[in-house]
Amino acid sequence: MGLRKDSLEKAVEVIRKGGKVEEIGRKTTDPRYLEKILREEAIKQFDDKRRPLLEIILNSIDARPSQATDYQIHVNIGHTSYATSDNGIGMGLRDILELLIIPFSTEKTGLEQIGKFGVGFLSAFNYCFEHPGISHIIVDTSTAQERYRLKFYATGKTIGTLRMKLRRKRPRKPGTKVRIVRSMPDKQEVFNYLKEHLETMPSYVARIIVNQTELNKLQGQWYSSSVPMEIGGKSVYQPVGIRVVHDSDTITLTSQGVRVKSFHSRHRGVVISFPPAVQVPEGRDEFKIDANYERGVEGAMLALGEYLKSQEHTPEFIRAMATFIPELLAAFNRGTLSSLPNIGEISAILLPGKKYVVFGADHHLLAPFLGNAMNSAFVVDPHAVPYWQEFYENSEALLRAVIVHQEKFTADSFFQFANAEGNPYPNLRHMASLVSGQRTFGAVHLVTVDPPGDAALMSRATGVSTDLSVNTRHPYVQGPLDARKVYGLVCQYYQLLDVQRALTIKKADGVEERIRTEFKYLTPRRPAVKT
Repeated sequence: MGLRKDSLEKAVEVIRKGGKVEEIGRKTTDPRYLEKILREEAIKQFDDKRRPLLEIILNSIDARPSQATDYQIHVNIGHTSYATSDNGIGMGLRDILELLIIPFSTEKTGLEQIGKFGVGFLSAFNYCFEHPGISHIIVDTSTAQERYRLKFYATGKTIGTLRMKLRRKRPRKPGTKVRIVRSMPDKQEVFNYLKEHLETMPSYVARIIVNQTELNKLQGQWYSSSVPMEIGGKSVYQPVGIRVVHDSDTITLTSQGVRVKSFHSRHRGVVISFPPAVQVPEGRDEFKIDANYERGVEGAMLALGEYLKSQEHTPEFIRAMATFIPELLAAFNRGTLSSLPNIGEISAILLPGKKYVVFGADHHLLAPFLGNAMNSAFVVDPHAVPYWQEFYENSEALLRAVIVHQEKFTADSFFQFANAEGNPYPNLRHMASLVSGQRTFGAVHLVTVDPPGDAALMSRATGVSTDLSVNTRHPYVQGPLDARKVYGLVCQYYQLLDVQRALTIKKADGVEERIRTEFKYLTPRRPAVKT
């Protein structure tokens, strides 16, 4: 019958009456043209010879009944055979001729199927040419009304020698079994190949059991959102699924769980399952970028929002997800966060009340000094900061909003200020001598941060030099001369210079002794009087 559909119904009628269809094929199609097409699809369609084994499983997924709740596909990999079985809807005679024999005659509309029967299945014919007369493919398929058994084999190594036998059998439980008899590649190699491509298949679509091992056993909850897709001029809602994998570093985009492409991620792994209406061109390494793909991306972001709502928003979680979201840009072929659908809602869920974005190292320096003011900022890895700055201000803007500047000194003028008569901050005196003597900081700023954070001091690179900021509202700075406050300021000063360990004293008595040794001008504290 070749590529012609106009003779399909006649062929169905002839076969059901026990007749022959050879003459129908010869009259409707040039055999040389048919051989050329078959050669392309059976031999050259996929570079990897294992790919047809995967295509057969995808065909079984296509056969999933619409109301199925626990749909299973069983696969057995042997040394000389490969077999699959499902309890799907099966195929009648018309389906067999149209989907298995007539190339490119698929009836799939994007409503529910992902495989490529009619094209993908043809690639399996290549196995028949490896050992003519020995290698063969058997398809046993049944609906509730009819059942057929097909055998594909070759008498030689050319397309023209491909043959098929078809027999009508007594109907059984609906489903399809496919068996390929040939010399198989290494069993473990085939298993690993199938696992690589199918382990991300949502279990709600199908459970794939290979040699009694479930490849896509659920590892984390799926979240989904249904979005409208345009199919044949009609708007049909289809679900987009997302599953976050905490111990993974890969963003995997799939067509109903079958991996299409992957990207590296720093903090989270995620599997995104696009529905059938988001099409995958021949080759299966990319999605067709069209209106349905855009709606699929929208559905993925909506599903991500549902995931975020279900989680506890710890600082670690917020950082991980805020770093992860910009990584979706490469996966979705986007350049800016504003191009991601639903990003406003995502931000509201993940980052409520946030105004500023800072990277980790900056947060480490700013948080002790700014205290509660840091609650208005969120932390991401450095590569994610530029993306979020499309919506949020950076750390410099945070500093301008929180810090009130009082005075600016050089190292020497700061020393003079701290030692002047009537200085309102006598606890700064010893630290000022260190600043003046070591010349580490280009300038010293007296500032106000209210309420203060844990740290009284902050170092900040200005481009020309590194400056030191002192919060005059900090308890260590305020009040009359106090040995402990002086010591606390000196400890913080050396911490900024990364020599905190040299001054770390764990016992309280040691602190007292260190203060007396280091600051000889201080009056030792009187011992407590026992009563």
